[in-house]
Amino acid sequence: MNHLTGQISHLTGQINHLTRQISHLTGQMSHLTGQTSHLTGQMSYFTRQLSRKPHEYNS
Repeated sequence: MNHLTGQISHLTGQINHLTRQISHLTGQMSHLTGQTSHLTGQMSYFTRQLSRKPHEYNS
């Protein structure tokens, strides 16, 4: 019986560790999504700048 309790305790510890890892990974994914969104915004701004007529830069 004690052996079974030990196994359950060990399994619970592994599940808690996995849960923390998933939580951390979710945070990283959220951060990456934010960075991608920011980069997309910069790219669209850059594209608009490039598509302006050359004489607009001189004025």
